[in-house]
Amino acid sequence: MKVFIYPENECRRIASGISGLRFPPGSYEPVSDPEAADAILCPVPLTAMPEAKDLHRLRWYSGELRQRHVFLDVSDCPDATEREAGRFVYEGEPATFLRCNVRTWMREAASNTVCLGWPVGKADLDAIAEGPFDPTHDVGFHGWNTSSQARIDSVAAIVFGDRAGIFRADVVARDEFYGYVHRDRPSEAALMRANFLRSMARCRIQLCPQSIHGVLPYRFLETLCAARVPLLFWSDGVFPLDGLDLPGGPIPWSDIAFVRPAEEASRATDIVHEILYGFPDWKLGRMGENGRKWFMRWLDDRHWPKIHREIVEIALRGRGVLKP
Repeated sequence: MKVFIYPENECRRIASGISGLRFPPGSYEPVSDPEAADAILCPVPLTAMPEAKDLHRLRWYSGELRQRHVFLDVSDCPDATEREAGRFVYEGEPATFLRCNVRTWMREAASNTVCLGWPVGKADLDAIAEGPFDPTHDVGFHGWNTSSQARIDSVAAIVFGDRAGIFRADVVARDEFYGYVHRDRPSEAALMRANFLRSMARCRIQLCPQSIHGVLPYRFLETLCAARVPLLFWSDGVFPLDGLDLPGGPIPWSDIAFVRPAEEASRATDIVHEILYGFPDWKLGRMGENGRKWFMRWLDDRHWPKIHREIVEIALRGRGVLKP
């Protein structure tokens, strides 16, 4: 695959920082002429180009070359207000947008939008995956509880529901985003992380309600990385790499996770009971192992340059942009 990468001086003309979009050296043929490229990588973050018209500030974003452009965005944009204003939507633009926060309406606006999932790969989660699956608790959740109705409802059901007493839960609900604690109170964050990891290791199922409507939560991917089984309450979102013709077939989400609409979060207790009744530990352990394999192959951000390169080739080839 022939690849043109925007020069740093061109990127700096638009934004002070860059997005980190890159391919591993030796995995592509670099070219100096964008007209000769199959893919045009633009490391300018989309946060510096919030409106579709901003893309046209880029020197080579015009005509047929637009469909060869590739962008990367690792942010929560847009929020509801930005969406209403048409920011971060890019309606009708033919470029490839690799984004972590993809919701159904975002891909309807820009059909070549690909969900990556969030960067969550950590050695402490690897350690859980590499250890034994010997659960002592049934369901766990340590996290920000008040960020969405799905979180409020699912945690309340687990802690106070009619069937709450029939299984062992390890739930710590907080009213503050962990990232802010990590930034402002690192010693407290270290203790929170240790307790979270203990819960992840000893629980059969991890509760993963959406935090932002339609956005796949970090916890879902963290659970896969740790070779545990997520129970996801989520609506109007797009799974990572959905719609791509992956070698070996699509990621089999129903085989590695339990997925329910966000509107069913208040039924979390009943759903956990159904899962525990139908899935013995050996089967949950196998699900976790399979989920980890898919995570490591396609979702581990520690290998993003390699994964991005594969994704872009698959996406461009599927659209007929990449030359045979």
